[in-house]
Amino acid sequence: MKRTANTTSSQLEFHPKHYATVDEVLHALNATTNTNGFSAIHFRAEKKGMNFKNCAKAIVDARNVMKQSSNLTSDHPFVLMTSLNLDPTVMWLGSEKIANESGSNSSDALRFLLHDNGFLKIDDLLKQTHKIDDAGILAVYDLILAEKALQFAACARDGGHGCNDATRKLCEECNHVGKFGRLALSMRKGKKDSWGCWPQTKNQEHPVGTD
Repeated sequence: MKRTANTTSSQLEFHPKHYATVDEVLHALNATTNTNGFSAIHFRAEKKGMNFKNCAKAIVDARNVMKQSSNLTSDHPFVLMTSLNLDPTVMWLGSEKIANESGSNSSDALRFLLHDNGFLKIDDLLKQTHKIDDAGILAVYDLILAEKALQFAACARDGGHGCNDATRKLCEECNHVGKFGRLALSMRKGKKDSWGCWPQTKNQEHPVGTD
């Protein structure tokens, strides 16, 4: 991996084999057969007391806004980039702790997104088909996904396109807002459909509170 002097404003460059791996998994998930490729939404669900159900609904709403903004077809594939997993033993420590505290709410929310609403998740397939010696490589694959996606939405610390008082508040309620979102957005230089907050339908409300 090559790193430029300022990783928050300059694009990272990864070994071609990492791009090939991501392409291989996307193809296996039929996410590259669409004319417009795929889009992605990042969900760092590491917020104590978060309402998983409402956050999952907000992600679906964000997808709808993103589709409408570019007149995408209903079958346009969306990848969910999240540390949540139906198997808690393979999650990051922070996500595992929050998920355990929520009981079944985190797994119910993930099933709602993956099974009920058709989001794709590549890390499970990656672990089945490739030897992952360093869990940190999954972050590299996520950055490649962000770079390749037609549209990409995250909750970035500095905000940006799609952000207003309501969506910033939503992001803070549903995510640990760290540096990753900003770094992922920096991978997308020249791509206009990059959302610094999850976009929401006008007047769409996702009440706060614990599950």
